Amino acid sequence: MKIGFMRLLDIRVGGFLCKVAKGWDHLCHFFHYRKNYPRERILIIKISEMGAVVLALPLMQRLREKYAQEDIFWLIFQKNIPILKALSLVPEKNIITIRDDSLFAFIADSIRAVLRLRRERVSVTLDLEFFARCSALLAYFTGAQKRIGFYHYAFEGLSRGDLLTHNIQYNPLLHTAKMYYAFAEVIDADNKTTPELAITDGQDFSLAPLTVSSDARGKVVSRLEKKFKRLSGAKIFLVNPGEGILPLREWPFDNFVGLCQKIMADENNLVMVVGSKGEGKGERLAAMLPTERSISFAGETDIFELIALLDLADCLIVNDCGMAHIASLTKIKQFVFFGPETPVLFGPLGDKTTVFYAHSFCSPCFSAFNHRESACKNNICLQYFGVEDVYRVIQEKIR
Repeated sequence: MKIGFMRLLDIRVGGFLCKVAKGWDHLCHFFHYRKNYPRERILIIKISEMGAVVLALPLMQRLREKYAQEDIFWLIFQKNIPILKALSLVPEKNIITIRDDSLFAFIADSIRAVLRLRRERVSVTLDLEFFARCSALLAYFTGAQKRIGFYHYAFEGLSRGDLLTHNIQYNPLLHTAKMYYAFAEVIDADNKTTPELAITDGQDFSLAPLTVSSDARGKVVSRLEKKFKRLSGAKIFLVNPGEGILPLREWPFDNFVGLCQKIMADENNLVMVVGSKGEGKGERLAAMLPTERSISFAGETDIFELIALLDLADCLIVNDCGMAHIASLTKIKQFVFFGPETPVLFGPLGDKTTVFYAHSFCSPCFSAFNHRESACKNNICLQYFGVEDVYRVIQEKIR
C-alpha cells in the first residue's frame, strides 16, 4: 500500500474504530471485566521504519535487564524483519509480522497477530508509533492490561481514541531514542494519566557496535576482490542516493552524481552504490560512473552483508533514512542529509556522523503532528548544500 493511502486509512477508518473500541472499553469497565496474567509479557509495537528500530535499542537494553528475553515480543511489518534479526532484539519466534502490500493482507495479518498475542497472554504493550490509530487499536485488541504510548494531552488533533492506560507526553524537543527510553520507566505504575516523567536526560544512550558475521564479510570481500584489481589501500565510499519513498527528504540526484564524480577523480577512491532497488536511482547513479572503480550493490545485499559492507568501508553518504541508523552500529564515518526532518529528533546516535542540516525557517515540516506529510513541493532545505561544500567537508573528515 502507498504511504498516502495508509495515512488516509489510519485517519478515517482508524479514527472511527478507535471510538467504537473506546465505547466497548467503557462497557467492560462498567461490568468490572479485567484479565489477570501470571507474569509480565511485553509487546513492542513498531511496525514501520527500520531506523526507528535502531533508536529503540536503549529501551530494549533497559527491558532486557528486567524481563526474560522469551517474554518480549515485537510486532513489525514483514519487510522490516531483517533489522530485528540482525540486532537479535527478540527471539525469532517472538517476531510477529504484518504485510503492507495490500489492504486485504494488512487486515488478515492484523487479525492473525491479535489472536496470536492474546494466546501469548501479553500483559504490556509499548506502542512506539507516533499517534497512529492503527497501532493503538492493535495494542487494545491484544487484551493487554497496560498499554503505553504517546498521548496528545493539550495538543489538538492528535487523539488516538484514548485507548492507552499509560499516556507518555510526546516531547517534540527531545531525541526519539530518549522518548522511547521513557516507556520503560512507567511499566510498573498501575496507570499514567498526567504528563510528568521523573526520568532526566542523564542516561547513556551510546550504542554497542554490532558483531559482523564472518560469513557475510567473506562474501562481500570475495565479490569486491573479483571486481576491483586493487582493493588494499583504496578508500571505499558507500553512496545511497535515495529510493523515492519520501523524495522530499532526498538530496538532489544530480548532486549525488556530481559528488561521486569528484570522489572518483582520485584514483585511490572506489564508489559503491547501496540501498534497495526502489525507483532505480542506485542503478542510474552506478551507470553514470566509471565501471572500473564503481559497483552497484543496490538491492543485492541482505542485511548481514550490508552491515559487513558498512563495517568494511571508509565512508557512507546518505539521505536521512534507516541505513544511517544501521551505520551508527558500525565503525564507518557517515554523512547524512537532513531537511524536512530534524536531526535533533531523528539523528543517528554516536559520534561518527556528520549531519548536513541548513536550519531553514520552514524546517522541519515533517513531524509527528502531521503524520510526516508536508505540503512542500520544493526541498530548498536540501538544495542549500552544493556539491563543492559537501565534498570539502567529506575530505576534511576522512583524511
